[in-house]
Amino acid sequence: DALRILFGNAVYQRGSLVSPDRIRFDCSLEHALSQDQIREIERILREVIEGEQPVFTETVPRTHLSAIRNIQSTVTASLAETASNGLIRVVTINAPVNGKSARAVECCCGTHVLNTRDLGAFVVISDRSLGSGVRRLTALTGRAARLAIEKGMELRARLAKLHTDSHSGSELLTFERELRSSVIPILLRDELYSSLRQLKKASLRKRRRTTNETM
Repeated sequence: DALRILFGNAVYQRGSLVSPDRIRFDCSLEHALSQDQIREIERILREVIEGEQPVFTETVPRTHLSAIRNIQSTVTASLAETASNGLIRVVTINAPVNGKSARAVECCCGTHVLNTRDLGAFVVISDRSLGSGVRRLTALTGRAARLAIEKGMELRARLAKLHTDSHSGSELLTFERELRSSVIPILLRDELYSSLRQLKKASLRKRRRTTNETM
């Protein structure tokens, strides 16, 4: 739904995986999302979570899917495999299937909450290309999202300390390795990599000055 708000009906779902604390969403996008677009997606999702909207599920005959108002996804191979007696599970937010105020109307066989407040938190952690105009967005919810935010804030504080204190090249390398392996929000990751690059350049200039002064 957030992607439709940003890009209109030209964007559609190409696949997904929904588990209790992780969402993987494949969609028809030709380019990577900008930081502002990711920030807006997270803002929209926070509003939905804070709005405490009910979530509805209904099984619908596959032949009736085309009649559902504002349906945003099609039957993928994985959905077809899970269909029982030709019935497909349809999930909506805010109102039942074909309700006037129904949002995010999708075919889905994954895990879903009963109310959007149960998600607790939402952060995007990855945006990558699958080729052929398809991108995969990965996000965390609930406790996993909160832990990712906490880890990102911890790394930010440590990097700020490295900026103000004397440090060795090995300390920067150790930090970079931890940053690379940590699960944190993509916006924080981009910010930290940018800050780390600046610090490494400053450290290199300082070492060169020291070398020149000792020659």
